[in-house]
Amino acid sequence: MSLYEAFSSTTEPNSRGDKKLFAGPKIAPDGTIELWRPDETNRIVGGTRARTGEFPFVVSLQSSSEWRHFCGGTLIKPSKVISACHCLVLRQSFSSGPVLKSAESVTIHAGTTSVDPNYYIGQRRYGKYVFVHPQCSNGPTGWEYDFSIIITRHPFEFVEGIVEPLQTINMSRSEVDVLIAQKTECTAIGWGALSEKGPGTVNLMKVALNLVPD
Repeated sequence: MSLYEAFSSTTEPNSRGDKKLFAGPKIAPDGTIELWRPDETNRIVGGTRARTGEFPFVVSLQSSSEWRHFCGGTLIKPSKVISACHCLVLRQSFSSGPVLKSAESVTIHAGTTSVDPNYYIGQRRYGKYVFVHPQCSNGPTGWEYDFSIIITRHPFEFVEGIVEPLQTINMSRSEVDVLIAQKTECTAIGWGALSEKGPGTVNLMKVALNLVPD
């Protein structure tokens, strides 16, 4: 499976034949994806605990050897998870690009709001393939093209309200621009820090925020 197939098979073409993913970034056959640069100085911290079943598409990426959480992800197909490129990069190589974690070293935990390794509720699956955007890199302004796909060895079993894929939508860039201009409220979720430069939490957190221009 190629990188383009990994990303584009989760999308549907519009009337012009362009493929779009989630809020509208175009995916070209060469794998190029239109993305905003992350702002490393504007991290989200704090929030309130998410309820069980509130975000059934959220998964935890964990080390297979210790079940230690290292990143969040989003379930979009029974065997497909979308996450960030930097979550899978071991180190940068100027000659051959980023050196990635092996797929077998990554376990995906779904159906839980806790990343406590002693908390056994939910489903775990080993990774089979990992893909990152070919232009993913850690530049002067932070990670660029920070996008990845993980294919699991075995599919997750969907359980209503517990393990479900994210319902994706197609939106044009102009529609997204309207939402940004209106500073539409949305929800950020994850196992982030509860305070600036503080440690991460074992409980899934959520925080309301407004869309702003890049």
